[in-house]
Amino acid sequence: MVRVLGALMIVAAACHTPAASTMTTPAPVAAQPTVAPPLVGPAPTQPMVVIARADVDVATVADASDAAAAKLEAFIAAHPDDTVHVPEALLRLGALHLDRADDALAGGDEAALATATAAAVTALTRLADGYPAYPRRDAALYLLGYARAQAGDDDGAVAAYAEVTAIAGSRYAAEAWFRIGETQLARDALAAAATAYAGVVAHGDPRFTPMARFKLAWVQYRTSAYPEAIAGFQAVLDLGGVDLRDEAIVYQAMALTEPDWDGDGADDPPPRGAASASVARIAAHLGDGADATRRAVAERAAGDLVDMARYPEAIATYQRLLTAPLDAETRARVEAARDRAAVLAR
Repeated sequence: MVRVLGALMIVAAACHTPAASTMTTPAPVAAQPTVAPPLVGPAPTQPMVVIARADVDVATVADASDAAAAKLEAFIAAHPDDTVHVPEALLRLGALHLDRADDALAGGDEAALATATAAAVTALTRLADGYPAYPRRDAALYLLGYARAQAGDDDGAVAAYAEVTAIAGSRYAAEAWFRIGETQLARDALAAAATAYAGVVAHGDPRFTPMARFKLAWVQYRTSAYPEAIAGFQAVLDLGGVDLRDEAIVYQAMALTEPDWDGDGADDPPPRGAASASVARIAAHLGDGADATRRAVAERAAGDLVDMARYPEAIATYQRLLTAPLDAETRARVEAARDRAAVLAR
């Protein structure tokens, strides 16, 4: 049975100009036990929607007015056979409409937001569909995905982002995968979310990989893929890049103390000589105890076992932890916790 901690959130960035602002996109809210605080993830540092718009001639889109849009539309209409400049004009037009949509969003004008977003979708769809050889088609598709998401068309957004990921060498691929993951996670489509976050990790982009690694591990935990989740959360702790140390420790402890990994409704049988399968798994994860984060996971897991009134398992885990190289303060704390568990077990 999966225990889920709090609500996972990621700040997905939007922008008005090439200087980034942010918009919050929450992941699904699940049942929340009281064992730890909710999870909040930092925004990626340089949202690619900023870069994609920066690729467009800023002088052309700086004036997000009806006159500027009219000039671009007139040029497009007057040159239907131009396969070089019309795609550029469509990209600029789409970016202009997205800027206008951001203005409407900031001003709380829902009607203007809907109109500008629809216009952006129209221009960028025409570009993506009509000019498959356009050199910056990946930028157009990325902005199209963003515009469709703004319009509430999640399926269309995912389709556009997926096309970006299929373009070899696209500079937008990592965040396209990330936005697919966020969309699928919000819909609780966990397998699709895992695939997308794995795509981010495979790209190795340092702006998105640490958070994607964490979210991939969280999805694996949600789907009872406990060994993979534990390894993923440990990678978050080992590799850093995101301020989610406490959450990674908590989720590892929750996975390690889950008694039924195979989902058959019964506690997994312990290896010979172990108090339980959970105790054996915690000990294996602790190893020689040289790693501070693994010691922290073991201590957290022992505390969780106490909270679940699994006192013999908690005592065994504290005893195992005391074989690790602990400083005097930690050793005293662990011994005191073990002794409290022994009292509760009577």
